[in-house]
Amino acid sequence: MILIVASSRASTTRIRAALPAGIVSQCVTEWHAACQAAPTAGCIVLELTVPDGAMFVEKVRSLRSVAPGVAVVAVAPLHTSAVRYAMGAGVDDFVSFETLEEEGWQVIREARARALRQQVISLVRSTGHLSDDLRDAMIRAINSDKLPRTAAALALLSRLSRTALYRSTASGSSTKNGGSVVREVLDWIALVHCVSRKRRDLPWEAIVREVGIDLRTLRAIARRRTGLALTELQEPGSAKLVDECRKWTAVASA
Repeated sequence: MILIVASSRASTTRIRAALPAGIVSQCVTEWHAACQAAPTAGCIVLELTVPDGAMFVEKVRSLRSVAPGVAVVAVAPLHTSAVRYAMGAGVDDFVSFETLEEEGWQVIREARARALRQQVISLVRSTGHLSDDLRDAMIRAINSDKLPRTAAALALLSRLSRTALYRSTASGSSTKNGGSVVREVLDWIALVHCVSRKRRDLPWEAIVREVGIDLRTLRAIARRRTGLALTELQEPGSAKLVDECRKWTAVASA
């Protein structure tokens, strides 16, 4: 769900018109309603009015406190002060009203995908069961445009041989244990790549063609790693992927 927070119905209508048909959105003009809806949003689109720039910074902080990890995209007239306030507030991206129709949806969906990936990357950085090399390779793979589906492809990202990558795992006293950990890592990378791309207007069949993975394989990975069906991980359930990844990193690090 895209949460649109603006100062007037005219602004929410203008922003909503930039979204493709079929995209679920909620438009609010009252701040308390925005804070209540924010935790369930896939992305928050927040209008910035230039005279209220300082207040905008506080609004972003409030949204971050009730909805950590949710992407926030600022929308404002193309004005130097607006861009400065938006970037100073730490929003994930900015789009002007002048370019909203042409660029708005692309900016929103890319910000939403980045936010999901960054949440997983934060969990990967904190886990203790991956070696520095494997952790670095996993982060590089999540950020990569191309999905590595084999240990050899992942090894290239870590600048190690496949055998060395297996043995670099914290549990890697044996190649078998190392191989098991690498397979888990590859599965999580595949889930993050695919779920972060999923939108209501884009079917899973199109996602797997773009990423380069078989749909049956992806469904099996989702069930194996999360215990959930693939459809349960798409918006508005993409937060479930983060929750399941958190469990994986916590259990593995225990």
